[in-house]
Amino acid sequence: MTKEFIEAGKKRLSRDTTQDANRQEINALKRKSEDLKDLVAEVSLDLHRLKKTSAPSVDEGAANA
Repeated sequence: MTKEFIEAGKKRLSRDTTQDANRQEINALKRKSEDLKDLVAEVSLDLHRLKKTSAPSVDEGAANA
């Protein structure tokens, strides 16, 4: 019975270690996801600003035509 108890304890520790690793991986992926979302937002804003500054306005296009 003591051996069974020790084996059960080992299995439990093994599961806890796996869960901790998974939890750490999940937290790291969440941080990376947030970083990527921020990056996409920044690039989208930069692209929007670039389009606004490089595209001629409607009035300028009519005057040049």
